[in-house]
Amino acid sequence: IYMPRGAELRPWQAAFDPSAERLAAFAALEESIARGDATVRPAPFAFGGNLALRRRLMAALPFDLSALRGEDVDYTLSARSLGHDVRLDPSLLVEHYPPPKTAPLEATLEQETRRYLSLQRKLACARRAAPRPLGLEELAPFPGAFLRRDLTAASAQAFSALAAEYAARGALQEAERTRRAGVRVACHAELSRRADPWRDYLASAERWRRFCEVLTRVDSPIRHSEKP
Repeated sequence: IYMPRGAELRPWQAAFDPSAERLAAFAALEESIARGDATVRPAPFAFGGNLALRRRLMAALPFDLSALRGEDVDYTLSARSLGHDVRLDPSLLVEHYPPPKTAPLEATLEQETRRYLSLQRKLACARRAAPRPLGLEELAPFPGAFLRRDLTAASAQAFSALAAEYAARGALQEAERTRRAGVRVACHAELSRRADPWRDYLASAERWRRFCEVLTRVDSPIRHSEKP
């Protein structure tokens, strides 16, 4: 649902779309590269599509399987909360050509809203228990500025505006699907308030570490098993 620079946001996008903050982060990176600044520097998050991990970190921390989208950003924020550093090397570039988007807008919006609601809750729980809690100011301009918002209210506005846009075009089935998606997101937001995704992630990380330890044993049946 991200819009290119200079594009006018439709009402539902204006209600819930982190494009402004996300583009500001990329613009700052591009500007520094254009100046010839190839300094390796601390980064608030992974910019995606080009992430290198040390083996010992990968053996200690898994990707969060509950992350619906943006699992690279989620991973680096979890790693930082546990005391690891994320660094950006501007000399390592990858050109990313995403495939055409074929999913209905309401489905993409539902994924995005659930993603950020979950990330917001996870970071809030981590700030109470993590070794190096991350303040949202440390995640500026993205995703910190976006996560400061009342995302529950913003997502409700976005689904309402998109449903109204569909209805105005006579696309009543799409409007109904959008309203139902909005209800599902509202339920997800309510359930998220009662959950502790940071605790759940730490539990999955412990299971992952034990699994990796089994794999490294010389006599591991998994390591030496033959394909059927």
